[in-house]
Amino acid sequence: MSFSYRTTDLAKWGVGLLRKLHAVEIDLNWWSAEQRLATLESAPAPPPAIDHFESIGTSFYVHFVDLSVMGPYALPVAKYNKRGQWAPFTHYSVLDTFIENGATYETLLDHDSAATFDANATDGSGHDLYSPMFESPGNSLPTGGAVGMVMSKSTTANFAVTWSWKFPEGGTTGKFLRQASNTQDDTEWATPDATEIGFTPVTGSSISSSTVAGALEELASGGAVEANHVSYTPGTGTGLTSSNVAAALDELGARGSASGKQTIWVPAAGMTPLITDGAAPNTIETSTTKTVIKTLDFDATTAEAAQFEVAMPKSWDKGDVSFRVFWSHAATTVDFDVSWTIYAVAIGPNTSGFDEDVGGHAGFISTGGVTDTLYVTDLSDPLTVLDATSGLTPSDNSIVIFRVERSSPSTADTMAIDARLHGIQVVYTASAATDD
Repeated sequence: MSFSYRTTDLAKWGVGLLRKLHAVEIDLNWWSAEQRLATLESAPAPPPAIDHFESIGTSFYVHFVDLSVMGPYALPVAKYNKRGQWAPFTHYSVLDTFIENGATYETLLDHDSAATFDANATDGSGHDLYSPMFESPGNSLPTGGAVGMVMSKSTTANFAVTWSWKFPEGGTTGKFLRQASNTQDDTEWATPDATEIGFTPVTGSSISSSTVAGALEELASGGAVEANHVSYTPGTGTGLTSSNVAAALDELGARGSASGKQTIWVPAAGMTPLITDGAAPNTIETSTTKTVIKTLDFDATTAEAAQFEVAMPKSWDKGDVSFRVFWSHAATTVDFDVSWTIYAVAIGPNTSGFDEDVGGHAGFISTGGVTDTLYVTDLSDPLTVLDATSGLTPSDNSIVIFRVERSSPSTADTMAIDARLHGIQVVYTASAATDD
């Protein structure tokens, strides 16, 4: 049903009647509008759907899909009042909170507290006074305790624990902890008593006592225990093989007191500079005491070397050797690192190995810094000495040729002046006391 219009408007309703409307036409226009309103009222458009909710602080908002927003609506806020530790005969109000025995409670009703705390207390009409908010676990740690204490059971009840000492108090230097009775953990500090130290005689011993005190009494009454009746288990690395004290003592006696690490000192004056690029012999005399010092001076720009020979002792175990370098330098201002390298190779009797390779080497960096000061390097890494001809372990009566070299120029060697060598200390291991 369309409306009747007097005028023409092609952009809106089109061609009009171009005259005044009759009464019936006017009524029909109003009736058509009324019918349309009635239709809309009987079937209204659905409201927009809710898109999401939002809360900002204590305000609440409802957002719709058509971008409209309802709110803010004030949110209720529970305002708790912290009262700390629970106290007797104290007035508590609703929403008061307090702590008791590690748990946090909320007050549900206004009341005055009793003499002792009861988590299940009521107002007499069945209404609870308290409600737990946070409770500690049943196995929580007790309060207190001093440094060094440990946790222990205080009763047979679950989680009944207390702080206690791991060891009894007291005790002085030299005392040890011992069991005082058959009661569990009944311990005390005490000094050793020979009657309480067990002793098991070895097979064949004349002693029959099972304690040190008894064994001493047996010995005091006559006779002594033979060392070969006392068992012995050699420790790792001792080199001993004996199974009793007497035999072990015999082994040590045969080994002698001179076994183990030994040193050989070789001064610079006892070395021979190489004919090709050899270090320069030098003699220094001090200004006051006129002490004469002979050195071999190694150049800062050319790799120079010197060598010496040692007929190693027969007691040498033919194992690795190590070195210490003794050196000094004249005045210089910066960069004091010197790179030393030592080579070693053995020439056996009745062999021709003089022109063989100089063998393995040990190298290390030493740092100077103060003019005319003797510097001693740390002990070098072990160097294995091999026979020049066979490449195997040297034989007895071998000559070991040692060559010492300053490894310059190199990135590790930074000192710009001569390094003065005073001597080399050779460290080797002897396996016997003599060279028999």
